[in-house]
Amino acid sequence: MQSERDKESDRHPPSPTSITACLRCREQKARAFPDRVSERGSTNAENRRGPRGKRKQRPLRVGARGGRDSTGPGQHPSAGPPSPKTPISGEHALNQRPAPQTSASGLQGPRPHSVEDAAPSDDAVGYTSPGLVADYPVLSGLRKSTSLAHESTLESDQPPPLPPTSLGLALLEIYFARIYNASVMFHKPLLFQQYIEGKVHVALLRAMFAMATLFLHERNKENASTTTSNEELRILSVYQPSGLAWAKAALDESMQLVTQSPSLMAVQALQCVQLYWFGVGKPQSGDMCLALAYRSCQVLGYDKRLSNEDDSSSGMLEIEFGRRCFWACWLSTCIVMEPEPYVDSAWKEAAMLPLPGSISSGPQGYRVTYNQLMDKYWHAISVQPQSPMAGTRRLTAPGSFIKIIGVWAKVQLLCKDRPLSITSGELTSVHHFSHLATILFQDATSTRDSFPQDYDTIEAQNLCLFHDAVYHQCQIVLHSLIVPLFSGIPADRNIDNHRQEQIRAAETVMNHADLFARLLGPYLHGEEDVSRLPPLVGYGAFVVGMVFLSTEAARRHQVTTELPADTYQHGDRLLVVRDIVRALDILRASWRALQQPAMGSPQLSVAAVRLETIQTNRPTTRASTAGK
Repeated sequence: MQSERDKESDRHPPSPTSITACLRCREQKARAFPDRVSERGSTNAENRRGPRGKRKQRPLRVGARGGRDSTGPGQHPSAGPPSPKTPISGEHALNQRPAPQTSASGLQGPRPHSVEDAAPSDDAVGYTSPGLVADYPVLSGLRKSTSLAHESTLESDQPPPLPPTSLGLALLEIYFARIYNASVMFHKPLLFQQYIEGKVHVALLRAMFAMATLFLHERNKENASTTTSNEELRILSVYQPSGLAWAKAALDESMQLVTQSPSLMAVQALQCVQLYWFGVGKPQSGDMCLALAYRSCQVLGYDKRLSNEDDSSSGMLEIEFGRRCFWACWLSTCIVMEPEPYVDSAWKEAAMLPLPGSISSGPQGYRVTYNQLMDKYWHAISVQPQSPMAGTRRLTAPGSFIKIIGVWAKVQLLCKDRPLSITSGELTSVHHFSHLATILFQDATSTRDSFPQDYDTIEAQNLCLFHDAVYHQCQIVLHSLIVPLFSGIPADRNIDNHRQEQIRAAETVMNHADLFARLLGPYLHGEEDVSRLPPLVGYGAFVVGMVFLSTEAARRHQVTTELPADTYQHGDRLLVVRDIVRALDILRASWRALQQPAMGSPQLSVAAVRLETIQTNRPTTRASTAGK
């Protein structure tokens, strides 16, 4: 019995000429009416694609459409026709297209679904929203080649593009002018030359550019009135939103490089980016980067001195930069007190390692000249010349700075193990570190006076200011331990002449606090750019402000007949407190770690209110003092 299907086949036998006749008919129509067929083909193509809108066709996709012709009209290699109920959107096309190929011949390989068959929207390939372009003006020229899906991939997948060379140099200038580690770790002329020649790793570039963006923020009226030389910060502020993405990319790349194929630039990138996380208020991320960078320097041997090493050694420049990278990590460790085991053995870790030398260029290239190294007791040892032609060896600004930071590390450890009372043992430690800091300070200032030409760059001058500020901080913190008014620690009455010891210590504290305020005078009075001050100096300014307020509070509790003769100077110190508060407000915009000192102390917040009273009563106070 025949099935229904067989019967149907008998009733309608296939025609062997039907397909041929159809094709012949179409060819005849095409020859007779070419324009009509072309219009009909375009109409059919438009119907398949859906409404286009008024947006321009992109030349990149138009050039790549030739690959479709081999599949035949109306056919797709692996995707069926779209459902009539769900029109193809830009999002749908993005989800099905393969990764773009960037070879010279254009897009290669099979394409599951052509993007040209979709109606482009704001989320389609090659288009960014107006808001995104406003936030990232540098992307306006890349709208045709940047892939953006549902959300911007700038923060999640790809970092923003690096700036052109001219603007990149401007960002590097900001980095060198405001980051103390820059002139310790690099030789600026050589780094700029390598950057122009394209020899700096992209991870290191992103880390340095991210550091520069910490200072790229719109200035409010208050900041504009207190700074006079930071116009470049406003001009380059378009790159400020790129900082976080650059830092994340630098972190990912440098971590991968350090663990898989370690190199000097990878470790340098880690050291740079750790300061960024400190600046944005993520100290744990910064501590992890610092610990890995420090350990990488040890594994790569940057903390070692070669047995046959001298100024004429081949490859001396590479050895010097590896060593400078270790010194930069060592400095950060001593300042932030992390990792703590490294701080405990800081002097021992750096013993007998030459301090950063002076780098000079000549006909035969760059030459490195060393001056000093430190022993495990932090005593300076001169590096003897290997030949009579070696010339005079001078201590560099980074070398002087490293020496004083070594003392600061021990001062912090002494304060961390805060005793219940000051005994003769603690008193001996205070005097020992105070004397050591004084010797190092005198050595540094003597070198500056003898060779001022070595300190004529802005980077060297910033390091000198940082060095002097840390020296005064060491003396203030050390001697404050002896004064109960400043430390809250009672003295051991068994100490001989403990009262006289407290008075001398208080005088030393006030003297160095005044010197610190005088050192920062141009910054506090708005003559210099406050953003150039390192965060550690901002912390020192906070300590000085607390010292001035404490002495003023103690003075006000005295009876009128016991007022000291320098009442007018006390009023000036309170004016300094007001300037310090304003400077901290500016600094904490770039360094989140200063948020707590600037906002957490009610005494500094109330300082401005007290100043109004002082200003009102000052003529009366001066008259009463003069009449005595």
